[in-house]
Amino acid sequence: MRRSGAFAAVALVFGLAYALITPPFEVPDEVGHYWRASSIAYGFVSNPLPLMPRGFGVIVYALWTPDRTRHMTSERLRLARGVMLEPQVRGPVRAHSFYSPAAYVPQILAALIARMASIRPFFGFYIGRCLTLLVSVLVLSVAGVVAPSFRDHVHAVSLLPMSLFLFGSWSADAMTISAALLVSSLIVAGFDGDVRMKSIIAASFWLSLCKPSYSLLSLLALLMPLRRRRDATLLLLAVVFGSILSIWITTCTAIGLPRPDLPVDSRAQLHFIRDSPARFVEILVNDLRRNGFDYLLAMTGRFGLNDVFAPGVVSVLLLLMLAVIGLINGPSLRPRVRITICGVTAMIFVGILAYLYITSSIAGGTTIEGTQGRYILPVLPLTLCVLRIPRLRVSFPYGAILAATGLANAVCIAVLVHRYW
Repeated sequence: MRRSGAFAAVALVFGLAYALITPPFEVPDEVGHYWRASSIAYGFVSNPLPLMPRGFGVIVYALWTPDRTRHMTSERLRLARGVMLEPQVRGPVRAHSFYSPAAYVPQILAALIARMASIRPFFGFYIGRCLTLLVSVLVLSVAGVVAPSFRDHVHAVSLLPMSLFLFGSWSADAMTISAALLVSSLIVAGFDGDVRMKSIIAASFWLSLCKPSYSLLSLLALLMPLRRRRDATLLLLAVVFGSILSIWITTCTAIGLPRPDLPVDSRAQLHFIRDSPARFVEILVNDLRRNGFDYLLAMTGRFGLNDVFAPGVVSVLLLLMLAVIGLINGPSLRPRVRITICGVTAMIFVGILAYLYITSSIAGGTTIEGTQGRYILPVLPLTLCVLRIPRLRVSFPYGAILAATGLANAVCIAVLVHRYW
């Protein structure tokens, strides 16, 4: 429990710093996530053009700007604080993010609180960031307690600058990462017989609703020594049903109402993949060959609208720390489990690339738009277990994990302060 307390303290301190120092909407797609979660709080679950109070549109135009050279000023903040909700005046907002409500649990709660209390959008926005951080840290603390042997992996990944940056935002990635790491911890604990299958099924259902691609992690539970065959059936039903529901919510809006700012035809992309699968595989391989190492660097810290970089030395040192943790810390899984983890991770990443190719790339194009290193975070702890060498009896000290990630976050926060303020 002492380690869980230390983790929570470090995560909350630096996560709160990211939430307050990062200007509003300077997180990838945060405008869309903000409008999506807020519209759900107003009862619009599947409508891509919800009629929202006027203040939700005004606050975005007051604070967000495509001019990447500008800094945040006290005048802009003063004007934003004065924006009223104006619930009697409604207008459509285009929520570009189409994830299911399960990916926005704390954000929706914050929007409901702001709605019932008639809180101005500026303050409601920061309530959402802080509540998302709090729920993320709570879920990840539980994940560490559930599987003590896996705790170092979970905490090290959760304390990466990229992770904390997302936890202190309206991004759907916060809940996705939290759900994926909770499922991973429950499965690792399940290999030792320390957790019930019902917990894995419930967490897997939540994860499948957040982002279906990552629900493939749940298949690892089938390698556990199951007491009843019915458990495997219930797990598969939960994952399949949750994934279908989430995919339906996403595709009915992404394909039915494509983004006007992107020359993308999702139907044409689907036809291209169906008619030229070999060409699509070639595009995937070329993307990984060109951008693979950059994805790893971005996984540790890529801020703003992917235009603020963590110092290279910080990223490299964090990657080395993760590699060492994978080699000498954590559980020693059976070879069959390790091979399955590699296969599942590959399928997940291919699924993500395919989704981005369909929804964010030009039809028949040779590049995949929108792929980012943060998509590796949900599968990273389990992937690190593949590196474990059982003969090595030493371990990377937990205090060193806190010190290394604390120093890295302090440097990255200084970078953000210099960039924005």
